[in-house]
Amino acid sequence: MPQTYESYESFLPELTGSICEVLTLENRLLFVGEFYSYNPAERLLQVNLRRGDATPGGVIHHTPVKLQLHGSFGGQIPLLYALVLRCAPTFWRLELEQAEFRPNQRRSFRQQISLGGSVGLHPNRMVPCRLLNLSVTGVLFQCREHFSEGDTLYLS
Repeated sequence: MPQTYESYESFLPELTGSICEVLTLENRLLFVGEFYSYNPAERLLQVNLRRGDATPGGVIHHTPVKLQLHGSFGGQIPLLYALVLRCAPTFWRLELEQAEFRPNQRRSFRQQISLGGSVGLHPNRMVPCRLLNLSVTGVLFQCREHFSEGDTLYLS
């Protein structure tokens, strides 16, 4: 069972400076930032842009988002659920709704995608597929061909 906000409120200021991914609730990456500050009295936090030219525009006020913080937290991943209050080109201000620490069950983050590709047991005999998500350690795809666990596949 994940720990909740009340259990970790005093720990959140220690997370400042951590790299974080700002994600939709469906795990679509919006931008990579730095967890810059947290004000517990107002439950406000700020994430500064770390990579890219600007934060994404057009995000509606009070849109729910999820922040996944990276670092060494004793095998736990801090997940912060918040509402967007302000979207500036170099930072976002958010209102914290909930914080959870979950066990790290993945070796790397999975990015949701939707791309066409080809897959097969041999590079000269590939079939069409749809790539659904990928990470540093793997890929999820869908196709009409059946493959078995442990097969070595070629993917394009």
